Amino acid sequence: MIHQQLICEVSSTSVINSFSNSSCKSLVISDSEEYIELKFNTDSLQQLAEMIGCLSRLHQLLQEEKKQEMMTQLKSLNLAFSLPNFSDIHQENSQTELPF
Repeated sequence: MIHQQLICEVSSTSVINSFSNSSCKSLVISDSEEYIELKFNTDSLQQLAEMIGCLSRLHQLLQEEKKQEMMTQLKSLNLAFSLPNFSDIHQENSQTELPF
């Protein structure tokens, strides 16, 4: 028996579905013109999970690098600033946020 699950609707014409049976899982990405089907068994699902973990870490590192570049640019402007929790950029001794 094949089990189908709609994972998400990307747009009005594009969806991602998951199909599974006892031997494998399939991920189908489709729109009105074409589709791609990725089939996974237990081993390849583990490899996929590891790849997603690596890509997530790479994304995190790239975001941190962007923050470091921004801090370097701000320092080059000789502005005093602090980065509380790396989420909001404030000028020191001021409640005014910098427009980033």
